[in-house]
Amino acid sequence: MIGLLILLTWTHISVQKRIMYDTLDKHINVMRHNLINTGQILLKNLIINVEKDMTVLNFSGVIESINTVVNTNDSIQASILMDINRTAILNSKNPQETNVILEDDISKQVAKLKGVNAFRYQQHYIEIVSHVQFSTKPWGHLRLILNFKPLIKKIEDSEKQIQGQIYSIIKRSLINALIFMSLSFMLVYYICKRITKKIINLTHSAEALSKGNFSVQIEKSSASDEIGILERSFAIMASNLKSLIKRLNKYNKELESIVQQRTKALKMSEEKYKGLFNSSKDGIFCLNLENTFQNANLAFSKLTGYSSNELKQMTLNDLIEDKLSNKMDEVIQEIKHKGFSREIELNICQQSGKLLPAAIHAWLLTDNSGQPDGIWGVGRDISERKFAEKMREDVERMIRHDIKSPLSGIIGLSSLIMDQMDEIDETSLDYIRNIKGLALDTIQFIDDSLNMHKIELGTYQLKAIDCDLISILFQFKTEYISLMKPKDLTIDYLFENDSLHENSTRTCFVKGEYLLLKNLFGNLIKNAIEASPKK
Repeated sequence: MIGLLILLTWTHISVQKRIMYDTLDKHINVMRHNLINTGQILLKNLIINVEKDMTVLNFSGVIESINTVVNTNDSIQASILMDINRTAILNSKNPQETNVILEDDISKQVAKLKGVNAFRYQQHYIEIVSHVQFSTKPWGHLRLILNFKPLIKKIEDSEKQIQGQIYSIIKRSLINALIFMSLSFMLVYYICKRITKKIINLTHSAEALSKGNFSVQIEKSSASDEIGILERSFAIMASNLKSLIKRLNKYNKELESIVQQRTKALKMSEEKYKGLFNSSKDGIFCLNLENTFQNANLAFSKLTGYSSNELKQMTLNDLIEDKLSNKMDEVIQEIKHKGFSREIELNICQQSGKLLPAAIHAWLLTDNSGQPDGIWGVGRDISERKFAEKMREDVERMIRHDIKSPLSGIIGLSSLIMDQMDEIDETSLDYIRNIKGLALDTIQFIDDSLNMHKIELGTYQLKAIDCDLISILFQFKTEYISLMKPKDLTIDYLFENDSLHENSTRTCFVKGEYLLLKNLFGNLIKNAIEASPKK
């Protein structure tokens, strides 16, 4: 309320002040306009007298008329009469510049004007200018400089008067505001005293209820005002609270019983999973986000040779070879990004110093808000699997050796036939060359069979060379003739919508491994031949 009163008082004073200053501005504009009009009228009358005196060549009368007007009018500060060449005939502003050509910017500007003009310069002066004619030709200009200082003095006096009126308004407004505030405070005090007595009683009752004393008696008022409604509502609330507390005590006992049952079930579940954790044959471990072990089961301790407490002082990088540290860091980042990792095979450095082949698969742990909280993983001993893989490689190596022996014989016999048969036709010679080429390719495929395993693992390094696809494709027309002949099939190739023939000189080089490309396209064409119906 005080703020509203202050706002209203300030608004009233501001409005009165704005009205007074608006009135003053209008009065100032009227006085300024009247001063300019008076100057223009004086100048017009003076021009008439000056031109009359000039007609009879009475220049002394001209000067006397101008000086009379200047001396008898307080609003005129000075006068300047100059001819068309800007020579000052009369200069009451600067008498020493009489009969001198005026070179200032204002004089140059005035010399170009015609008719009656008024413009302001400096702060307190307005100059009214009119051209003077001698006979029918322009002779020069008469300039009257009006002084605004008397007008400014009146304005300052008016402002002082307005400020006095404003101070009087402020004083009256403050007195009225103080009287209103005093009466308002007295009225508010009286009303509050009547209201707060009942509210204080309700407050004491509320404190008693908050301390658990529900036996407190609250009288229900029959009044229809807000306090009466509040008392009745409070009495109803106290009654409801009493019954609610009874129900809460009952629910609390039931809840305690449920919590005990859930706690027992949770403890049993925890013991169950703890047993699974400890009895698992696979090593289970848990890391924090800094890659430090937080927990590990007995199987993982046996896998590494370190106890669970020793592992808690180590990081996962401490258990692997130094050359794999960077790879392990990449795997950790992959887990944080994807939420899991592929199975990783590595050698674990056991406490005894022995390297044990192991496979690890890990997942990301998150907290209740879904933020990364750690990593858990499973590790198992794969030394037996590695031994079996080595045995398989040894067997494959022996098989490759046994297969290469008859193929070498085929290559040797093909070479002997080609060298000793002079009358063999070109077609048979091509067949023999293809037999030899296929045998050589088969030997190369056997030598490169290990590469297929590397390709499956994604670790194979391609040894790319320039290979002519057209040359490779034309070899299949001869190699697969035995497959095409029973179905009466032929192979035709199109390159850029043009049909290719065996003697074509066109080439199409690509980067790749010759045998892999030949095997790829050969399988595609072979599958197409086998799936094609007879003509």
